[in-house]
Amino acid sequence: MSKIILDYSDFYEDNYEFDKNGNKEKMNIISIKEPDSKKQFFRKRGFCPFCKIQIPDVYTNIYCRTMGVEMWSHIDIWECPECGWWEFYKRFSEEEDWIDKVVIKRWDTIRHAIIKKYDVSDKDLPIKALMKELEKRKDILYDIDPYKLEEVGQHVFSSYYNCEVKHVGKTGDGGVDLLLVKSDEPILVQVKRRQSPEHVELVSPIREFVGAMYLKNAKKGIFLSTAKSFSRGAKEIRKQVITERKFNYFELVNFEEFISMIDVTKTGIEKPWMGLVKEFEREKQGNT
Repeated sequence: MSKIILDYSDFYEDNYEFDKNGNKEKMNIISIKEPDSKKQFFRKRGFCPFCKIQIPDVYTNIYCRTMGVEMWSHIDIWECPECGWWEFYKRFSEEEDWIDKVVIKRWDTIRHAIIKKYDVSDKDLPIKALMKELEKRKDILYDIDPYKLEEVGQHVFSSYYNCEVKHVGKTGDGGVDLLLVKSDEPILVQVKRRQSPEHVELVSPIREFVGAMYLKNAKKGIFLSTAKSFSRGAKEIRKQVITERKFNYFELVNFEEFISMIDVTKTGIEKPWMGLVKEFEREKQGNT
């Protein structure tokens, strides 16, 4: 299995600004701001430089308004279906069309994704890139940094339980990594990353977590582990604290159950270019 995860959330931007004037027979172009990279700026749009394929236009939009002159704004976004690389192109122009003369001022902007490579165990691996990769490779949960698994749990639980989740895990955290702020009683969560797909979570970590909950006077808890299953002793502890009403809620979540939660909540991760779409649509709404 590849240990590398690619991230395309950052981008490079270049701009070109120029005026065009003249008539239908002849137009003069006056460059005001040259792009930093002419070769990149003027190459064909919608071509993935990594997969070497033409890629589809995944979003296009345009609007026009008139305030003495016609102002046009148009964007296109392409995304590679193979690797996720994307490119954004925006053209904004002010146009005056007289009987014998045309005057156009135009601003072009290009943004294209910058590839960043991370090892699957890298603590600095962006959570969005990790969640995107988890849609394809669930088994990387065994290899990610333990602290990063806590971040994954934070993201998944916030969507799954529809509540705020605070990441509180640190040295000396008393066995609590996440705090689900739901109703009047918060839910304490401990997260354990186990590296073996065959690991069975024994009773001792569950007892320690129960003890931590008692010390914090908590009534609700979740123990999340990438273990294949929980031992009979661990399940007996869970049954005991619920039957004796020591806790109001106590769940043991293993690898397969957590994967099911990820599958339910995976639509919560936006594509890197979605912020640019929202920005354009707000701009369009404000000018129509």
